[in-house]
Amino acid sequence: QVMHFKKEVEENTQRVMLLQHENERLNIRLEQREERLARIASDAVDARWELLTLRGRLVRQDDSAKSIQELESQVQAAGSERDQLRGMVTALQNDLQTAQDQLEKASKQMDRLRGSIENKLILPFGRSQRKLRQLMYKGRENG
Repeated sequence: QVMHFKKEVEENTQRVMLLQHENERLNIRLEQREERLARIASDAVDARWELLTLRGRLVRQDDSAKSIQELESQVQAAGSERDQLRGMVTALQNDLQTAQDQLEKASKQMDRLRGSIENKLILPFGRSQRKLRQLMYKGRENG
């Protein structure tokens, strides 16, 4: 039984480590998406400024309507891309929250298994019990 419980603890430790790795990967992706969103937002501000500047120039010219429409479509395209990136960031945040929830559940399950192992093992000598608890606590610290 002890070996079986140890195996379960090791498997749960591996699951926790995998979830932590996935959590880190999702955090990195989220940071990358946020950086890209910031660049696009900056580009959109620059495009708006250009639009206003060009609009002022083109108002003085006869064919300004076509140029204004082109610039407005560029601004709309930049806004559309920004909205799409926001959606992607939101999806990544949801994925990250799900991974964190799974990590928390796995950690709680591992703690319950450790407690269960401690309660189920009956050793005849107190010294052996202390040694076993020390080993289990070292396993918690390392895991």
